[in-house]
Amino acid sequence: MIVSSFLVHRLVGSSDILYIGSTESIGGVERTSRLWTYRYPNKLTNEARMRGYIERLAREGKAVSLYLCGSPPNNMTVGDYESQLLHTYREEHWELPPWNSSA
Repeated sequence: MIVSSFLVHRLVGSSDILYIGSTESIGGVERTSRLWTYRYPNKLTNEARMRGYIERLAREGKAVSLYLCGSPPNNMTVGDYESQLLHTYREEHWELPPWNSSA
């Protein structure tokens, strides 16, 4: 989950959540790890788009944080937990987080 230091207005209410996502491999030096793909994104990918957003916010003096969940609750799979978080967000705000929308 990527969270901002400011609230973003949504269709209903506001939230500091910019993105909800999941991965099976967060770290390491392999090209398949999530941190690698965000540090060295290929052009025209979701990772490149989000890295550009983060760089722009940083230039504007705004903070962005990455929140990690060590393991999903209640023996859920990573994908099921992501789906639950997205469903809850959509129920509360009537739309997905801004960076979960298509480019």
